[in-house]
Amino acid sequence: MLVEKNRLNSDNPQAHLFQVDISGAPAPYRVTDYDQDLAFHGFVYFRAPLAVDTLEEPTHASLVNLRVTLENITKEAIALLENYWVFASDPQWQCTIWTIFALTPDEMPYQNGEVFSVQQVTTDFMVGIFDLVAEGVTLSALLPKRRYTASNGYVGIPRK
Repeated sequence: MLVEKNRLNSDNPQAHLFQVDISGAPAPYRVTDYDQDLAFHGFVYFRAPLAVDTLEEPTHASLVNLRVTLENITKEAIALLENYWVFASDPQWQCTIWTIFALTPDEMPYQNGEVFSVQQVTTDFMVGIFDLVAEGVTLSALLPKRRYTASNGYVGIPRK
């Protein structure tokens, strides 16, 4: 995938698959930014006009922030927001994102999706903006638990 990603011209189009798991909803909301509906491991992801603004790798113990814009919001998305976001005291929305080759989507393992939590949603009933933060990336996971200092012959340096 890295080789194809860095090519200037490629015959393998890439797409993002988004699965939004909403607490209390009967089924996940599945969409893709590809121009056709895609089947991925038996689940259908419907095409939607999505724009991914920032997709970054975690560096220096920072959390990954991602902004996804649904450029033409549908009645389905409005209904999900009205029923499971606005009136919930603590809405729990979790978004799993896969980057796949659109012609061979099942080559990507299902468990390799990146998990994000939805922090904020804003909409004017035409455009929906979803702010996501990566799950599982914390400062304690990236920094060492304890620091041991070797004296290396220097008596003044404290040791644990």
